[in-house]
Amino acid sequence: MPIVLSEVGYRYSQGLPWEKSALRNINLQVEKNEILGIIGPTGSGKTTLLQLMNGILTASQGEVLINGKNPANMRGAEMTRLRQQVGLVFQSPEDQLFENRVYDDIAFGPRNLGLTGSELDNRVK
Repeated sequence: MPIVLSEVGYRYSQGLPWEKSALRNINLQVEKNEILGIIGPTGSGKTTLLQLMNGILTASQGEVLINGKNPANMRGAEMTRLRQQVGLVFQSPEDQLFENRVYDDIAFGPRNLGLTGSELDNRVK
């Protein structure tokens, strides 16, 4: 599932006096099974970028494609399928779902899809 960002930008509070540009002109492609590290200081747009890459936020400019489709145009079952294929683990435990272990947070989604036992364990690992 490739994720492609073309000339992507994001502005918080767009159109308001306190509008803030978080990202500008981002071009990036992430291939299936590719590992990507995103580093930078606090407030540099790392979390915003990840939220754009998994469809939580919609780009203010440019285009985000996940497996050839723009998540901004997805609704209902199509968005549900995307959510089943793309995940995000936050850096701070207090921002996670509710578990004490990363394993359990990652397992939350697959468990809710009916996976159990070794199948669940293989997916999480």
